[in-house]
Amino acid sequence: MENFSYIKDGDDTIERVLNNDPDYKTKDLAVDVRNVVFGYKKKVPVLNKLSLSVPKGKIFALLGPNGTGKTTLIRLILGRLKYSSGIIRVFGIRPGSKHSDIPGPGVGQTVIITTHYIEEARSAAQVAFMSTGVILKQDNPQLLLQQFNCGTLEEVFLTLCVNRNKNLKNRDKNFNEMPNYSQTSDNNNIEHKIDGNIIEENFGLNDEMKNNYNKHMIHTRRRGIDLKRIKTMLSKNFLLTVRRPLYLIVFYVMPLIALACMKLSIGRKPHHIPVAFYNADPNSKLSQLFLDSIEPYYLSLQEYRDNQSAVNSVTNGVNTLALIFQQNFSDTFALRLTDLYDMTDDELDTSQVKVYADFSDSIVGNNVYNSLLRAFEIFLKHLGPTYGHNLYRYFFPITLEPPIYGDTDLNLNVFLTPGLMMALQHVLPMIVSAMQIIYDRKNTSMERVLVAGVKPIEFFIAHVIQNIILITTQVAISMIIAFVILDMQQLGSYVEVYLFLFLQGIQGMAIGLLVALILFDEVSVGIGLTGLMLPLWIVSGVIWPIQSIPFYFRYFADLSPLTQPLESMRSVMLKGWTYQNPNVLNGYIISVVYTLSINKAFSLHLY
Repeated sequence: MENFSYIKDGDDTIERVLNNDPDYKTKDLAVDVRNVVFGYKKKVPVLNKLSLSVPKGKIFALLGPNGTGKTTLIRLILGRLKYSSGIIRVFGIRPGSKHSDIPGPGVGQTVIITTHYIEEARSAAQVAFMSTGVILKQDNPQLLLQQFNCGTLEEVFLTLCVNRNKNLKNRDKNFNEMPNYSQTSDNNNIEHKIDGNIIEENFGLNDEMKNNYNKHMIHTRRRGIDLKRIKTMLSKNFLLTVRRPLYLIVFYVMPLIALACMKLSIGRKPHHIPVAFYNADPNSKLSQLFLDSIEPYYLSLQEYRDNQSAVNSVTNGVNTLALIFQQNFSDTFALRLTDLYDMTDDELDTSQVKVYADFSDSIVGNNVYNSLLRAFEIFLKHLGPTYGHNLYRYFFPITLEPPIYGDTDLNLNVFLTPGLMMALQHVLPMIVSAMQIIYDRKNTSMERVLVAGVKPIEFFIAHVIQNIILITTQVAISMIIAFVILDMQQLGSYVEVYLFLFLQGIQGMAIGLLVALILFDEVSVGIGLTGLMLPLWIVSGVIWPIQSIPFYFRYFADLSPLTQPLESMRSVMLKGWTYQNPNVLNGYIISVVYTLSINKAFSLHLY
């Protein structure tokens, strides 16, 4: 027969070789492994041209010491690892292929026991002795005892190891030519041959084999998704979640902590800001009226004896700004109101309040500036009756009518609330779902349920259902915290806000599941999610308006799965818009498209 040891399984060459093999007619094999090579690292093979035949419906024992490759071989047979060369067929089908039920419900017709306690295998129908990545011998245990004239299987294994070492010493320099010890006894009618039922191509199959294949596929398709397995998976997942209460605490309590902290600290106007002033005006009627117009809750005034000391207090960080009233401020300001066009440049300069400010903190600086404008407005309204007309309208040619949406007061809470709610609803399911997969992989729970008969789609559905239940309750709790307890602004439909948050939660869950399948441990997942989410939050309008982004870069921001849904939810909460508005409807469409696409990518990667 043609050598195919280093041909990749699934290639046309392998199918051609198999179909030209005159021995390729066996229908009694559950598992057939031929010349398989596998290594976790390149040039370090764990399995070296390994061949093995497992009969159908029998108990089969795979024996060998720790570290010899038994578990690796089982994982290859179950389709959980990919081998570099050779072939593996389970019931005539390549594990993990589109027609295979393995891993999944196809497991169970044959029992393979792996153990390093050799005497446990006496009751098996077949035993195979394994050492350093190869099969030394396969046969019925009683026949092996007779053949080697031994009292125990351990003595048989020792004899095989001694014989192999002798053969290795006596063989030629070609190290790769291994002795073939994987022949079976004629008494068991088990031949080391490839089962002719090749599902992928159906080449060279006789009618009986094709009928058996078709019956098998019809039976497999009729089984479909097993609700009992999904129910069992759900019970397992919820039990494991309850056993990890920290996940639930973070998942449900974090919105309360984050929203409460934002309500108490972020977005509120700075207050009791220290302000120095020096008043050199001997007739301090108008200068004092201006000082009295400043709201003391926002600006705390402290008088200094001279101009320089007031300015130095800002330089030294004692005060945020200094107000300087020059000599004759009251007289020259009154002249400004009556004889503006006859004033000299010096008089105009004297009628102004000099402000020396620390704007290193732009938020505090801008709030101080707005407080001064508000004080000047109050100051002019107090002067109006004295001069017989509305000085505010005289000095300010722009009239700001009541806003159509929003408020004239600068309140970052109103802007940040939708962004924080959506960001939390996006990232928390992402973290929890990712940690669920990582935990299942670390304790081999994921692998055990897949090889025990659970289909990948059933595994996926169980995780999705569990996370949907968690997300459904968490969104409701977050909205109660935000709108009932913290009384945050909400003008639109609560149902539409709920839908936006729910869709983002499902999307975050899908991202978490996908990242956890691609990466391998908590650290990698944590770094990956952080590297993914921080840029998204920055460019999606969570922290700052997207209108501040350079125009050429805004196209990239629009590609974010958060940008348009967040803008839509802000329009619902702050403007009272509904899905009938195209801007809101676009947010729903983008959320659904991203969510379905990421879930599809996860399900494909799971297979």
